[in-house]
Amino acid sequence: MFQDKYVELEKLKKKNHIGKLLIAIILVLLFVGPAFIPMIAPGLTEYIEGNDLYIMMSILVFVVSIIAIVTNLCSPYRKLKNEINLVVKDTILKSEMNNTFNNTYKVENSSEFDSKLRSLNIINRQSYINDCFSAKYNNVRFKYADARFYHSSDDSTVTDFQGPIFEFDLKNQLEGDLYIGSKQKVLFTYYSEIDSLMNKSLYKEIKPENSILNEKIIIKSNANPSIINNSSFQEIINELLSKDRYMLIYKDNKLYVLIFNYKDTFEIEINNSSDEIKAKEQITNDIKFLREELDTIIKYKDVLNIKDEDF
Repeated sequence: MFQDKYVELEKLKKKNHIGKLLIAIILVLLFVGPAFIPMIAPGLTEYIEGNDLYIMMSILVFVVSIIAIVTNLCSPYRKLKNEINLVVKDTILKSEMNNTFNNTYKVENSSEFDSKLRSLNIINRQSYINDCFSAKYNNVRFKYADARFYHSSDDSTVTDFQGPIFEFDLKNQLEGDLYIGSKQKVLFTYYSEIDSLMNKSLYKEIKPENSILNEKIIIKSNANPSIINNSSFQEIINELLSKDRYMLIYKDNKLYVLIFNYKDTFEIEINNSSDEIKAKEQITNDIKFLREELDTIIKYKDVLNIKDEDF
């Protein structure tokens, strides 16, 4: 599909290898070279030691040389490789998505979706949104994004959430916000994804009347929505959260379904035409996963209060 670009990429790849080799040589000369100066040119040692300007100019030459090599030999390869990855992915993804979702696939603004997620009070510090789009499936409109929430310390980066997030419109607005997740037993205590993500001061744990919920399921809200007292709703929550992968959030007339799978969906790497075939297979499999998750959720759309919508 993009054979001319692959030919150009192969040429730039060779230049990239040459650039890396030259940078390695320069670094070796910079750090190891001074040890050989006394053996090669003894008189030069005294001159260098007493001449700070010479040392500074030498370092400057090394730095400028590395920058020039990166700019002219390495960067063009990385730039074209990223460009090819993006255009191949977009081409295949658009085609496969429209085939699957009857030409309703639409790329969405990831910044706007990120703002929505921040309003949920579940992002502690940093977030990254990828592959944000919308479509219609079984008469239900949904938005989707691959998301990652994380925070960094001096010595590490901790991922709070990574996985797909679905957004659905609600038929009827609830009385307040609603967060539903599960607790996991860790040694002698329990760990809850909800508690690790959300602002605890805004919400309190609530219990349904005549509860049939699994004891590991936790519900938090700033009110007491009547939907949680529905036995059918509780049964579905038990089923959805049985594998500890889901978190449901009802807020601002929307339902958000977070799936903890710690995977970057639809990520491909293209180096040549044969990689296009692999990429199509991978994207097809990722869309199959997407449909399976939608099937799991949408089959309960009436009880979950998800709205049917026609474009």
